[in-house]
Amino acid sequence: MKGPSPGPAFRSERKRSPFLSLLLLALILLLAVPWPGIFYGLRVTHVQKGQILLTFPFVFHHPFSLSYTNSIYLAPVLEKFEVEGTRIHLQEVSTNSWGVAEYYGLPGRVRHNQGEIRMEGLNFQIPPITMMIGFTGKQGLIWENRIYSLYSLTGPGEKVRIEPIPLSPGRYFWEKIRLFAWSSGNDLR
Repeated sequence: MKGPSPGPAFRSERKRSPFLSLLLLALILLLAVPWPGIFYGLRVTHVQKGQILLTFPFVFHHPFSLSYTNSIYLAPVLEKFEVEGTRIHLQEVSTNSWGVAEYYGLPGRVRHNQGEIRMEGLNFQIPPITMMIGFTGKQGLIWENRIYSLYSLTGPGEKVRIEPIPLSPGRYFWEKIRLFAWSSGNDLR
């Protein structure tokens, strides 16, 4: 007696459950589609090449700072920002040069203490930041008490753009992993 042949007549047809298909689709949408209002990234892009250099993921809002040497007055400058969703707010500027302070010409409280000049309480919404990497200063982006060297990512005379963007949950966690790996293996200054 012969057994059943393994041909097409014997194949069992297994139907996929529509529930599993919907669950898979929901999972893909959950991880791949940006969630405006929750997950964001502060993206640093090389302007001339259009290349994304770094993305700093955050939820809702996050502080960051830019440090550099002013090319006209050769004075150190620290600009403090708050990124909220897709908006950037300039909060404070500190320097040791009155020339730099006058250059900003910003209203707000100006305090002078032991050589440091601080313009506080600014809270100005600004457009995405385009910054030329200069020859005189070592431009850095400070994120969670770590300095990320912008000048080592590009050359002098090149520009970087800093702007907040919405992220999907999957991209948010991917960028967290990439930033951790990048900052663990690189000299940040």
